[in-house]
This record gives sequence, structure tokens and C-alpha cells, in this order.
Amino acid sequence: MSPEWQLACVMAVMFFAALIRSTFGFGEALVAVPLLALVLRVETASALVAVAAICNSVIILATGRDAPDWRGASWLIVSALIGIPVGVFVLTHVPEQFVKRLLAAVIMAFALFSLSSRRNLKLSSNYWAIPFGLVAGVLGGAYNTSGPPLVIFGTLRGWTPQQFRTTLQAVFLTNAAGVLSFHYAAGLWSNEVIGFLWWVLPVLFLAAPLGFWLNRRIHPEHFQRLLYGLLLALGVMLIWTTL
Repeated sequence: MSPEWQLACVMAVMFFAALIRSTFGFGEALVAVPLLALVLRVETASALVAVAAICNSVIILATGRDAPDWRGASWLIVSALIGIPVGVFVLTHVPEQFVKRLLAAVIMAFALFSLSSRRNLKLSSNYWAIPFGLVAGVLGGAYNTSGPPLVIFGTLRGWTPQQFRTTLQAVFLTNAAGVLSFHYAAGLWSNEVIGFLWWVLPVLFLAAPLGFWLNRRIHPEHFQRLLYGLLLALGVMLIWTTL
């Protein structure tokens, strides 16, 4: 593949991933990393997505009109930070395929139950953020996939589409900074990553307002069903990455 086509593929994937992130508040890494790995080294793809995640969170928070649910977000942030070093331990001591397939099974089971069940499950307290945030931190530190536990928590807390979009970014911004520091310490940053980043940044700024527009126009009931469908798709993507 020529360098021009490689760059075009990277920009197209990052635009699509950023649009998903800006519309729903999550899903960027699980969409981007497997697709980028088709044209880039996995290490380069992972590092590029990690730094793009920080940029996306800043852009979404700057362009959003709705304040995050700081009470829920604060517990998620603290517990996720505790979970990140645990995730590094998992990365080095637990088989990746086992963890990813277990996570995919849980995500898909929750999504299928939510799509088929008529019962409206709810969490009554923000203190439930502690176990969900801890799992998110572990997954973020290990595989840069902290989104699904946070989405399940937000769904069970009854967040609106606007709260999903902004609250998750406050948590992701902290998580991504921690994960990025581990990437830097591991020597995953390179001139190649920086070179792609300069081309990707304009794409992120284009995707953010379009995602904001879509987020505002999705009915809350339809938004929840789309969330469950996206979780189901991400579970399939997780299994695919282990094959």
C-alpha cells in the first residue's frame, strides 16, 4: 500500500471512530484499533488512538452545552484510576484472549437482555460507580477498552443522551491520560504516531460537530436501543480481535 493510500485509510477510520465517539460518547477504540491494525502496526494504532481519545474528549467537552453528571463521574474517575495499574498487571499476567472473550460475553449478554426485556433496570445510587469504574480502569490499563462498563453504568443510572456524551468524556479524559503515560513509558510513541496525529486532528474537529448534531436529534428511547445495539456490535468486535 502506498503512503498516500495508507494515510487516507487512517484518516477515514479515525473520522468514523470519532463520529461514533462524538454521537454516543464511547466506542472509538474498539472501532478504530482493529481497523487501523489492517494498515498500521498494532503498537502505532494503539498509541494513535490513545492520544486521539484525549483530543476527542477535550473537543466534545468544549463543544457540549450540557454539564456532566459530576457526582457519578467523580466516583468513576477515582475508581478507574485505581484500576489502571491493576490493568497493567492483568496485561502481563492474564491471557488476553480469556479476558477479552469474557468481557465480550458479559457485554453481549447485557445488550441482548436489555433489548429483549421489558423491565426497566435502574441503579439508585452513584456509589455503584465504584465497581463499574474499577473494571473500566482495569480494562483501560490493559487493553484501552474502558468504555463498556461505563456505558452499562450510565444506562442503569438513566443518563440522557446529552449526559452520556459529556459525562463519559470527563472519565475518558482522565483514563486516557493515565493510559497514554504508560504508553510513553513503554516507548510506544514514535515519529510515525506524531506524523499521523497532525493529519488526524482536523478530522476530529470535523467529526465533533456532526456527532453533536446527531446526538441532539436522536430520541432518548431510540438512543438507548442504539446504545444496546452498539454494545452488541462492540462485543462482536472484541471477539474478532482475539481470532
